[in-house]
Amino acid sequence: MQLVSDFIPSSIIYDSAKPYIYISSVLVFANIIAFLLFFLKKYLPVIILGSIAFCIHGAYIFLN
Repeated sequence: MQLVSDFIPSSIIYDSAKPYIYISSVLVFANIIAFLLFFLKKYLPVIILGSIAFCIHGAYIFLN
């Protein structure tokens, strides 16, 4: 394990994973907010958040 960390610094792994971490956290929060708004019967924000989450999910797939 020490030999691997000597040649591959952990910052390289974090820098390559950073966009996926941000996109995933935005998707999770958008889904939670949409879930709460759905039960409060505010359907227009749910549709808007769902559309935004769908577009962000497309960007996530495009990055892969």
